[in-house]
Amino acid sequence: MNSRTQRLCAWSTPVFLLLFLIGILILARFVPPPSPNLSADELAQIFNENRNGIRLGCLVAMLGTGLLGPFIAVISVQLKRVEGEHSPLAYAQLVLGAYLIIVIIGPLTNLEAAAFRAERAPELIQLVSDQAWLLFVGGFYPLVAQLTVIGVAILRDNSPEPVFPRSLAYINFWCAIGSAPAAGINFLKGGPLAWDGIMSWWIPVTAFTVWVSAMFVYLLKAITHQERAGSIVTA
Repeated sequence: MNSRTQRLCAWSTPVFLLLFLIGILILARFVPPPSPNLSADELAQIFNENRNGIRLGCLVAMLGTGLLGPFIAVISVQLKRVEGEHSPLAYAQLVLGAYLIIVIIGPLTNLEAAAFRAERAPELIQLVSDQAWLLFVGGFYPLVAQLTVIGVAILRDNSPEPVFPRSLAYINFWCAIGSAPAAGINFLKGGPLAWDGIMSWWIPVTAFTVWVSAMFVYLLKAITHQERAGSIVTA
């Protein structure tokens, strides 16, 4: 395996974070999301006032989200070093990571649709927006499973020189727990468990950022260790 290719895949991570931040925060201005307590008319006004910003922002965010693919792939490559030839956890992580990309891009497409025809009935804009945020914030299930799988795989590494430190497994577990409160958005329109609240939005977003950052750092270390061990080429 070429170490340069693995590093390129790992370095797609900060580019993803940068593009996503530019798209969602700066252009679309969806951090935090519009309150679920807004009336249909109030929500439609947001889409009308920033129609082009939302469309461009979601586009930039989707371009960035595509870069999660190489990141997720290189995680599985390194997990295969833990499991060996038969690697169910590495493949489970790969499948769950691929589904995570869909969970992100799908809602962004819905927000694009709401802004594309912002002159339509406010109730329709509200419906499409609700679908977007219920999936974007509430679709944490594959992420929780993915992080749990990664953590279990790391803890099962009993080699003298583990691929990842055990502390990274606990980071995965804690970030999975931090994502779980988002389940509350299916029942509440206000308070900390609403999709713009501290429990359902800010804590899961922070947990996801911590996870991505930690995996990026330790992936680079694992690739360097693999390279020094002589099991991959550097060209």
